[in-house]
Amino acid sequence: VFPGFLPANEGVNDRNSVGAYLDLEQDFNENFMLAGALRFENYSDFGSTLNYKIAGRYKFGKALSVRASTSTGFRAPSMQQRFYAKTNTLFVTINGVLTPVESGTFTNDSEPARILGIPQLKQETSQSYTLGITSRPADGLEISVDAYRININDRIVLTNNFTDGGNAQLRDQLQAAGASQANFFANAVNTTASGIEAVISYDFKVAQK
Repeated sequence: VFPGFLPANEGVNDRNSVGAYLDLEQDFNENFMLAGALRFENYSDFGSTLNYKIAGRYKFGKALSVRASTSTGFRAPSMQQRFYAKTNTLFVTINGVLTPVESGTFTNDSEPARILGIPQLKQETSQSYTLGITSRPADGLEISVDAYRININDRIVLTNNFTDGGNAQLRDQLQAAGASQANFFANAVNTTASGIEAVISYDFKVAQK
C-alpha cells in the first residue's frame, strides 16, 4: 500500500561525471596477442575510481585457441539508491495477526541514518576472471567453452526494517515521516558468481541454386 510521496520526500539532485579510457592491444606474433586497458572516472557525488583489464589469447595452430582475462570493475550508486525516499504500508504477522505497519525508506544522509549509524553509500567494486577455448575441429564446426568467476564487493541492497528501539530521537524522526520502521540502501553484502558457458555452431548449406 503506497499512499504517495510526502513533501518531505521532494528534492532536486544532480550528478556530474567525467571519464577517460585507454585500450592497447599487441600481436607479438601470429599466435600470441596481449591486451590491456585502463579506465578512470570521477563522480561529483562520491569520488574517483581507476580500473583495469588484462587479456590474452594464444593460438595452437588453426584448430585451437586459448584465451584468458582478468579485470576490475565498479558501479556507482544509482540516483534512486542515493535519494529515493518514501513511506508505505507493509502487512506483517505480529502475534499471529496480520498487522499493517508503516515503513519508511530514508536516504543515507538522513537523520534516521545518522542515528542508526548507516554509512554513506559507496561504489560497488568487482574482480573478474575468465578462461576459455575456441576449437574448429572441422569445416563449419566451431566450439567455444568459457569459464568465469565474478566477485562483487559492497553490493547495494535494501536493509531490513529498523524500529526506534526506544530511542526517542529516532522515534520522533520516524513519526514525522508517518512511519514506525525505517529501511535504507546500504553496501551490505559481497557476492560471487561463477559458471561455464558453451556454444557449438555448425554452418552448412541446405540447398544451392
